[in-house]
Amino acid sequence: MDNQMMQPFIDAVVTMLPMLGLTDLKQGDVVVKEKLATSKEVTVLIGLSQDIRGNMAYGLSEECARNIASTMMCGMPVPEFDEMAQSAISELVNMVTAQAATNLGSLGKAVNISPPTLVTGENITVRIGQVHTLSIEFVTSAGIIELNVGLE
Repeated sequence: MDNQMMQPFIDAVVTMLPMLGLTDLKQGDVVVKEKLATSKEVTVLIGLSQDIRGNMAYGLSEECARNIASTMMCGMPVPEFDEMAQSAISELVNMVTAQAATNLGSLGKAVNISPPTLVTGENITVRIGQVHTLSIEFVTSAGIIELNVGLE
């Protein structure tokens, strides 16, 4: 996968996160990984199908996830990463990925996305496949979000 294919995903993050209250956003470097894997405390997985096939894995610390959930819920304190906070993070990922699919659609690529799957825990590694993956970190006021895109 080339860096050009990553741009619709980057644009989706840069467009959607400020709309959800995360205005302090800085993009990191794009890094190539040998496989689609993340070892963060919170990982949200979404599959891509149709003209673009593959998977996305969003990784973040639990603290970052709680901070984002709090921001999305108008500053309501989120002391635990409970069902409500998990739902907020899953919805954030769903909206960002839907925007990426829309961006790809404007390039003539039809893309369907699967519902998000959220995995939590310490010392867990989620490895989805052996495809080359482009990974980028986004630094926000809530913490760091790692976006991994592995396309077939």
